[in-house]
Amino acid sequence: MRKETLCILVCMLLIIQGFFLVTTAYPTVPASKTEQSNDGTEYWAILVGVNEFKNHPYMTSTALGNDLAAKDFYNVLLTSDHWKSDHIRVLTGKNATLFNILKNFRWMHRMADEDDICLFYIKDHGSPSPDIFPYDEGEKGTD
Repeated sequence: MRKETLCILVCMLLIIQGFFLVTTAYPTVPASKTEQSNDGTEYWAILVGVNEFKNHPYMTSTALGNDLAAKDFYNVLLTSDHWKSDHIRVLTGKNATLFNILKNFRWMHRMADEDDICLFYIKDHGSPSPDIFPYDEGEKGTD
């Protein structure tokens, strides 16, 4: 039980560290040196639906519908006059990797300016873990 918790914490730290390494590898240009858009507020989105798990094939399942949820959300956004198809990135299947998610965060960061709206949506699934404080949720000792 403690070994699993330690393993999860180490994995989270590695993911966070990887995120910072990728984002600092491409320094941002000061706002004074970037072109300002005269288009007013623009809307940008990254939509992720995870169904495939590279190192955990037993968790891979199209029955989860996570890819469909991201695609449906894309279609819903396009019903609004605010969203443009070239301002939305959809990652599903084998494309829904940590690397591609971070790469698309960079894309959104480069494209958006201070008056724009940015949306990140991810549909994934979790799994039960041993119950931790406050012990008020889950079934029979799990969260």
